Amino acid sequence: MTDQRPPTGRSGVSSSLLGALYLFCLLAASALAGPAAADPLKEFAVARGYALEVHATGFFLPTAIEFLPGAGSDPGDPYYFVAELQGRINVVSRDGTVSEFAMVPTFGEQDTGLSGSSQQGLAGICVAAEQRLLFATYTRPDEGDVIRNHIVRFRISEEDGGLVGVDPVQIAPVLGDFQSAPAHQVGDCVIVDGLLYVGVGDGGSPGSATNPDVLLGKFLCMDLEGQPCPDPPFGSEGPAAYVYAKGFRNPFAVAYDGRRLVVAGNGVDLDRFLPVARGLDHLWDGHDFSLASLAEVLFPQPFSPVQLAFVPAGTAFMEPGWAGHYVAAGFGSDEVPAGLAMFGGQPPEGDAAVPPRYLIQFMGEANAQHLAGVGIGDDGLYVSPMVPLGEQGSVVLRLRYDPDAAHPVIASETAGLRRGADLNLLNELGCTGCHEIQGEGGGIGPVLDQFRFHYRITETLNSRPYEERLRAMIADPDDPFSHMNDAREAVLAASGRQRLNVWLVNMLQEPRFDNPDRQMPDLGLTAEQAAAARDELFSVLRVHVDGGGRWSEYWAAVQRNWRPLLAGGAAGIVGVLAILGLIASSRRAGRRRRRLPVRG
Repeated sequence: MTDQRPPTGRSGVSSSLLGALYLFCLLAASALAGPAAADPLKEFAVARGYALEVHATGFFLPTAIEFLPGAGSDPGDPYYFVAELQGRINVVSRDGTVSEFAMVPTFGEQDTGLSGSSQQGLAGICVAAEQRLLFATYTRPDEGDVIRNHIVRFRISEEDGGLVGVDPVQIAPVLGDFQSAPAHQVGDCVIVDGLLYVGVGDGGSPGSATNPDVLLGKFLCMDLEGQPCPDPPFGSEGPAAYVYAKGFRNPFAVAYDGRRLVVAGNGVDLDRFLPVARGLDHLWDGHDFSLASLAEVLFPQPFSPVQLAFVPAGTAFMEPGWAGHYVAAGFGSDEVPAGLAMFGGQPPEGDAAVPPRYLIQFMGEANAQHLAGVGIGDDGLYVSPMVPLGEQGSVVLRLRYDPDAAHPVIASETAGLRRGADLNLLNELGCTGCHEIQGEGGGIGPVLDQFRFHYRITETLNSRPYEERLRAMIADPDDPFSHMNDAREAVLAASGRQRLNVWLVNMLQEPRFDNPDRQMPDLGLTAEQAAAARDELFSVLRVHVDGGGRWSEYWAAVQRNWRPLLAGGAAGIVGVLAILGLIASSRRAGRRRRRLPVRG
């Protein structure tokens, strides 16, 4: 999340790039050897300076975290609750001990694929500490397998030093009168001043979101007995009496920041964060463009926030200068990795709100992991990846700012939350383990972007000091890399951006061909592999090495593939000639038939 100074001097270009690759190789080698290979956190990256650790284990598909206000300080004291998608609610002590608090009668056939019907179940939990009550939002199919939304209330009871949920009561049963749908169902809840607020998805029916008589696509308000809040804005009778605000698609992530109710809601191809205004239509009508007009922060691609919290300014376990920001656990998508995002908040006067960026970023394959729950303890942020991490099952992680124990993998510093272009070969070689490329990877080496290649590196390679050093190496009879003289001559024979093109291929094959002090090991790449890596990088960054724009890309492709193109062209010509020959033969035969005498 910081800018880095570009490389300068005679060897800065190559040493920064290759030195970073060398560091990555060392990290990768250590990760593949010994106990580190089993590290459940190896596929997570975090913001610079933060430590990440497992606090509790043994869950399955956790969806929400809720802390117990006023929790005791002893290791065995109950500290927070964890909801699981299949209906179990757990209570976790400060030392990470997990016990069952209650069960919710929800759909229980979810799997780790989390697609389709697997996304329904126990969604959110919230606690009224003064009244010793816990509320849970969930879905349950009825006798006809139609998904219905529900809210259940438990009384928090102490038994044998632990907490259990007793006296379950269904509240606001009117919510179940309306057909819901997976991923468009009831979401999280929050309690403010003795009132319960709940976000409810549109059930896959955008037209329902603005109809106050249908409890879908709404923000609901009720008291702790499940009765409508006083002075409802859309009507005092029937379902409309529960509606606090309307016009939402999936208002899963709800929170109270001490001043106002806020929601991070899901659109189709973007997400938005905004305050919830009583009595207002928040404009969801089936189209993403309708979501932007009221948004304070937009997620430009679908991050899919599930649970939301506000971390006040100056919180001890956050980085120095923390100004107070919202954090959201994101389910993720094909375009955007799952993770924990920070954004918005209360910036200093004259500054804009912070756009979304990662505190925790999942670095594995798209949709292989999803984050759902986030909660604020007195010693860190707690988050819940849903998919199990090996033998530990699903876990709860704790994140806190501690540079001395910082997590070794650094999250992308690109603001906005997006998945970069496909970098198959560059990922395989480890480039993104060090460098940020199109919003992916980074944390060790400098950002590799179009400007750096078009100008900084090209300028250095075409400088007189670089050329003089290369010529001196060619002339040195004792040079240990004299077998690379042809490569050096090829670099000198090129000019402008074409020199960058030639240099990068040779550097990837032999990192020390122009700098014997470079520390990156030889990766053993063939000329074809090095050219493929260069081409992938230049394609992603839209770097045109000869200044010819897109036509230069086409010409380079022709040069790389001239043999198959020539063979294909020859085969095509032969085929065309054969077809023309058949047509001509057919025409001649027709003319002969017309000249034959008619027999009487």
